[in-house]
Amino acid sequence: MTSTEMILSYGVTLLSLIVAIITTYVSVRSLRVANKNAEATMATVDLFNQELEDNTVAKNMEFHYNIIEMFRNLQLQFPAQIGDPNYKPTAEDKRLILVFWFLIFDEWFACKHEGKYLASFWDKYYIH
Repeated sequence: MTSTEMILSYGVTLLSLIVAIITTYVSVRSLRVANKNAEATMATVDLFNQELEDNTVAKNMEFHYNIIEMFRNLQLQFPAQIGDPNYKPTAEDKRLILVFWFLIFDEWFACKHEGKYLASFWDKYYIH
């Protein structure tokens, strides 16, 4: 092997080494950027999950408010003496009481069977 061939051989080897080092550097840098992007994505997912949870709480509270409003409107129709043990309810009072219990059933059914968030809402706020 002549000295020119040797120099070319060393040159090619050195060039291959430089390319390998640059490739490794670029790969490591890309992994770091990808890791930062993944962290940013995870932060966004966490924020989205928090917003979803907040939205779920808001929907649960809206559901609860609507039910309570229906209860209160129905209770306003009961006569003042409804709590008196000697009171004899009229046919209309009996109908209102039946509607009241149907409303309670509807609330229970919606909470327990219309989605996991409402089921936990029922267990958390109504059972205890």
